[in-house]
Amino acid sequence: MLFKEKRILAIDDNAVNLATLEKALSDEYEVIPMISGRRAIKFLMCEKVDLILLDVQMPTMDGIETLTEIRKTDHGVTVPVIFLTAMKDRNTVIEGSKLGIMDYITKPFVTSDLKARIESVFNRVQGTPIDDDKLRYSLKEILSILSLGNARPAIPKIEYLLDFQLEDEIFKRLKNVVETLEKDDVESGIKKIRKILEITGIPGEEVKPPSLSGRELYMKLLCIKSYLDRFSTQNAISQCQSVLQCDLPDKVKDKVQVIANQLLNYEDEDAKAGLIAILDDLGRNINN
Repeated sequence: MLFKEKRILAIDDNAVNLATLEKALSDEYEVIPMISGRRAIKFLMCEKVDLILLDVQMPTMDGIETLTEIRKTDHGVTVPVIFLTAMKDRNTVIEGSKLGIMDYITKPFVTSDLKARIESVFNRVQGTPIDDDKLRYSLKEILSILSLGNARPAIPKIEYLLDFQLEDEIFKRLKNVVETLEKDDVESGIKKIRKILEITGIPGEEVKPPSLSGRELYMKLLCIKSYLDRFSTQNAISQCQSVLQCDLPDKVKDKVQVIANQLLNYEDEDAKAGLIAILDDLGRNINN
């Protein structure tokens, strides 16, 4: 979904970072670069924007101080804000949440991830509805992930759904599923997702996993290695989750699950070593 009419105010004390943001987003949004918090505040006294990308670590006036002042301007009271931060700091996120930030993303960011976060915020603000087919597909995909016994990969997919306009009952139930999965209670999470499918009139039957030939599996795992070689960990995680939804031998599934967990815990080198070992085994079997 494009939001070409939207104006985004990008605030960062680094001109290179501002240029990067402008280049990444200008095809879909009007990007207004601002080199300091003080300039941004003066700008918002006269102009309106639809979203603010705000760097946290800035000299003179940091992101928290800047946002505090922005909230005092007529045009900045309710504008959605995404923090850009070089490090994930819990206290900063807490302080930002008190000032109404809607998301934060760590630098350096992947352009596709930043665009997805921005679109998600606009969806949330505008209450973009989700059609039945997309809801059906998403809920069944979440069920498939949970059937593998791992709660963590399912949580962001549920949070993605929560950004859309949903019936109040469905919204509350999905929020409750997230709370359940955060406690690693996968079994209860599955039951609650099936209940949501029942409420929406969508059958909650088991989804039969697709089968893979040895060569197809090898190529999918090789794709994961390619992502890791390019330091694209999030894409590697997504591909691992895709593989785990297939019908695999138990021994292979267990090894791929270990790799996925290592990637989720930023243990990239261990994950890569395990992946190479699986590829070596599969390669020998394919060639024999």
